[in-house]
Amino acid sequence: AVLATLCATAAQRPLQLIPQPVRAELREGHFAAPGCKVTPEGFASRPEGLIRVASALAAPHGKQPARKTRNTLLLQLDARAGIPAEGYRLRVAEHEAELTAGDESGIFYGLQTLLQMADADGNIPCAEIEDYPRYGYRGLHLDVCRHFFPVEFVKGYLDRMAAAKLNRFHWHLTDDQGWRIEIKKYPKLTEVGSVRSRTLIGRDPGGEYDENCKFDETPYGGYYTQDEIRDIVDYAAKRFITVIPEIEFPGHAVGALASYPWLGCTGEQYEVRQTWDIDDRVFCIGKETTFEFIE
Repeated sequence: AVLATLCATAAQRPLQLIPQPVRAELREGHFAAPGCKVTPEGFASRPEGLIRVASALAAPHGKQPARKTRNTLLLQLDARAGIPAEGYRLRVAEHEAELTAGDESGIFYGLQTLLQMADADGNIPCAEIEDYPRYGYRGLHLDVCRHFFPVEFVKGYLDRMAAAKLNRFHWHLTDDQGWRIEIKKYPKLTEVGSVRSRTLIGRDPGGEYDENCKFDETPYGGYYTQDEIRDIVDYAAKRFITVIPEIEFPGHAVGALASYPWLGCTGEQYEVRQTWDIDDRVFCIGKETTFEFIE
């Protein structure tokens, strides 16, 4: 009886997809995507971004198939279909895969599901799937203050978020350990605040540091220009991801204090923090110039 129950449960969830769809039923046969025709219907204008994603199914590994097939991938936008926001319905038969959604994000997420289902040769098992998100906010965080990551890495991060149907990118751009976003009115934020003189090796012991703590004695830095920021925001938007920038105040601000000491209350010359913990030195709330800077 236990074995029968396990088998029945497995039969109800035959497709290994992340995240797991609301409903998924496997059918006999497969849909050969390479060389298929991508047909958009119901769009006010040609959805080039969605067709680009669909083309990855029609041309696996970027290679155009030797011949076209009669198979069709239908992308159908229908606001009257009663599908929840960001949701989709997918019907995959041997000669036609039909993807329906009420908004373009639903079409995009349905295509991500098809990409997961496809094998190395671009064959997709026949199935019927209904899916919509349980949570409207599905986020992932990246701290580029303690460890800086170049633009191409960030774009790869966004690609992986899109594949998992995540839609909020929390981008941690400023902290005690470095300021990573170009502000042209305040150039020292990146000239000074983006570089720490050295970095602690290994775990942060917390509290006081002793002779057992080791540093690499290597300057470490990096920042994003405004054009790079715009490029990443645009790249994310094409994947239905909203970028949430984290620019911290009044605390976690030594990167800024080292750049412009007048932002603090003590008058000391600050230094970009070399350790992973947080600093208790903050922007000075008693100066009008502090609020002008923050704005």
